[in-house]
Amino acid sequence: MARTDALFLATEKYNGLLVTYPNNTADLVESAWNDDVSPDGDYDISISTDGHISLDDPSTLGEAFDQVGNNDTVSEKLNSYDAVLVIDNRNVSGGAGRAYVGTVGEDNALGYCQSDDVQLAAHELGHIYGASHEGDETHWQNFGAFSHDVMGYNGVAPSCNGNDPDLVRELRYMDCARNEIQDTIDSNL
Repeated sequence: MARTDALFLATEKYNGLLVTYPNNTADLVESAWNDDVSPDGDYDISISTDGHISLDDPSTLGEAFDQVGNNDTVSEKLNSYDAVLVIDNRNVSGGAGRAYVGTVGEDNALGYCQSDDVQLAAHELGHIYGASHEGDETHWQNFGAFSHDVMGYNGVAPSCNGNDPDLVRELRYMDCARNEIQDTIDSNL
């Protein structure tokens, strides 16, 4: 049985909102994870929301991610948590989020989201824990741009569940992602 601990950190753009945020996002992501990745309790995650950091007004996703990676508070938190996800409230160009894939338990197990979108936070956390993007053109054509799971992206839905539309729902980690995450946890933790 492997249990893992992650941390969601808000930036200064959420100053004053920390009573409810990022707790709501963390609770929803933790629930989806424990339902899908750890249905038997073998790979449970606990997501904490402790503190915040300040960024120096990044204008691009790359700048924001670099600042997160060089932040002393983030580095310190990685000594206590298996992964850290920083959630911001500013528009940056170049994408909505970024994470180092498969780095859980390492000193660079971090990610960044430019909003508190629950699907985005779950997606970037999935990357840190080893999940890759899922999807293919056939599935997207069959089920539409908005039928995707956590690791689908850009309107591309996962194909790993036999294109079963009943299994493709928002805020769900599908079989492919679950297997990748479990394998990464087994290897890294």
